[in-house]
Amino acid sequence: MKATFLEELRSHDLHALAEYSRNCPASTVAAVVNKGRADSLEDLAALISPAAEAELESMARISASTTSKYFGRTMRLFAPLYVSNECVNNCVYCGFACRHNIQRRTLSLDEVERELVAIRNLGFRNVLLVAAENPKLVSSGYMESVIRLARSMVPSVSIEIAPSRVVDYKKYVDAGCEGLTVFQETYDEKVYPTLHPSGPKSVFEWRLATPERGAQAGMRKLGLGPLLGVNEWRFEVLAVALRARSFCLASSALKPSMSTLSPFSAAMSSVRSRGKP
Repeated sequence: MKATFLEELRSHDLHALAEYSRNCPASTVAAVVNKGRADSLEDLAALISPAAEAELESMARISASTTSKYFGRTMRLFAPLYVSNECVNNCVYCGFACRHNIQRRTLSLDEVERELVAIRNLGFRNVLLVAAENPKLVSSGYMESVIRLARSMVPSVSIEIAPSRVVDYKKYVDAGCEGLTVFQETYDEKVYPTLHPSGPKSVFEWRLATPERGAQAGMRKLGLGPLLGVNEWRFEVLAVALRARSFCLASSALKPSMSTLSPFSAAMSSVRSRGKP
């Protein structure tokens, strides 16, 4: 295992593996499905190949059985609460990018409280606080205050904000935050700068190492993944699976929730397509 995930990522030719996936024979897919699990990146590549379409029902049954075995018949819902659209980044796909002439707002604590009341009245008990990237949200202590307020009203609070330092994440944990979500957008080091031409988010390595900093600070839950649609999707699925495996191997704290399904099966739950601020 490499010292950092950046080194681990660079040590794998995921583009070649994505090409293998596109041309994987049906017999290989069937062999992986018959095992009932994906033990390697190559196995996962087979399961996301065009040839795997014929095995979708079998894979769905295995997935349902495995999920029920380890998690029961449960579903965890959360409500996102956007607290600010003030952003210093210039992502090419984003409506909040600093180049856009739009109304910018950061909710006051009173406004946040009203939103939290509405969310709680709908029955939600898990809140994800979302904010665009602006240094003042961190330096002013604003996010700590918002987290503390949210935690006083709901039992589970997570954040999806600008990548931060360990010392800042520790402040958020102390304020009551238990989860951190960070989307790498793309794990392709060459594509990444074409999507993020300026702003703090333009630094690929800093964003890539964010989950480790969150874990080091004591975050109990980590959410990660790519933004599907900005790059070749098979490459991104394989990259996030590699990401999941690195966590399983490096952190015993994460093993109970991830390795039960195997790193590659677990990684699939982290991959989703969405619009993004």
